[in-house]
Amino acid sequence: MLVKTLDNIENGKIQRIPQEGKVTIAPKIEKELSKINWDEKDAYQIKNLVRGLTPGLRNLYNIK
Repeated sequence: MLVKTLDNIENGKIQRIPQEGKVTIAPKIEKELSKINWDEKDAYQIKNLVRGLTPGLRNLYNIK
């Protein structure tokens, strides 16, 4: 599929479509965001937090 797509780009068979809307800049990910609050987040939220921050930041946690 990739080879076919690259061939189509090279041969001019693919039409470019500009993105709509304005460009936005995401805020810097601070170390504080990587702390997992196990008491306030459910498993789904924790999974998505870890997925979103990996591999950039290590997740910090405290075990009592």
